[in-house]
Parts: sequence; C-alpha cells; structure tokens
Amino acid sequence: MVKKSDIARGYSLPKSYWRIVKSLVVALIVLAILGVSWFAAWRTGWPGYISAVVKCDGKPVVGASSFLVKQYVTPADNDYHIPGGDGYRTYFCSEKEAIQSGYKHKPF
Repeated sequence: MVKKSDIARGYSLPKSYWRIVKSLVVALIVLAILGVSWFAAWRTGWPGYISAVVKCDGKPVVGASSFLVKQYVTPADNDYHIPGGDGYRTYFCSEKEAIQSGYKHKPF
C-alpha cells in the first residue's frame, strides 16, 4: 500500500521553481506599489507643475483649465494656488501665451 507522504515526496517541485515564483511575486508587488505611487503623484498635479516651472526657467507659471470654459489664472490672482484640487492641466510661461492659445482670464 502506498502512503500519501510517499506520493507527495515523489512529486515535489524543485527549489528553483519556488525561488522563481517568489521572485515574480515580489516583483509584481514592487511594480504595483510604484504604479500606485506614480498615479497618486500625477493626480496631485505636481509633475506637470514642476515640468512647467523648469520649462519657464523657474518663473511663476500661469495655470489654465479647460473643463467647461478655457480660463487661466496668474500668480497674482487670489484663485491661484500651486497644484492641488484646482484642476489645472495646462501651464503657460506668460499671460500672452495663454491668450494666444484661446484662454480667457478667470473673473473674480
């Protein structure tokens, strides 16, 4: 009569197989964490804002939104704030650039 332990011992997988499986699981977890982190950072607006400031040689940028109406705000406006829940998706180096692109100054 064959014991269950003998059957299990005869069909065990090599250790290298389990090392590969564990490595793949760890890699997937790391990629998931990095993906969620990047998505969270992207949603705050910081990557686009920093890119615009670098493009504009460190000068304050004009934030623009085109949700329902194409509007922009300048750093001198009360409604202007550095990335957050405002929905700015486009940045310009000057008001002139924003106007040329069809944006209008946001009324107070």
